[in-house]
Amino acid sequence: MVCNRAAKVCKTKPPPLAPGRVDHAFRTMTNDEKSMADMMANLKDSGMGGTMYKREELMKGMAGMEDKMAHIAEEHGMDTDALERAIAQTSDLEPEPRKSEL
Repeated sequence: MVCNRAAKVCKTKPPPLAPGRVDHAFRTMTNDEKSMADMMANLKDSGMGGTMYKREELMKGMAGMEDKMAHIAEEHGMDTDALERAIAQTSDLEPEPRKSEL
């Protein structure tokens, strides 16, 4: 009865759905997806919102990066190792070992 008194919503019929509307099947979240969504919401609430990527997506985006780094190093007259050290110094990170060094 609250809806009748407060907004009179229940007295009118709902508007018709659009004719080309596609109804998508409901898919439940996995526990991992739920915890990731909760973590992202907490980060956003604290002002640190951003985008999270899966490892596979990052690896896909990094494909061919060694070739690009070699090209940049060549343009600046340094070898690839020197470029990686320079990048690590600016970001306070240690360069990761190359696949060939593992």
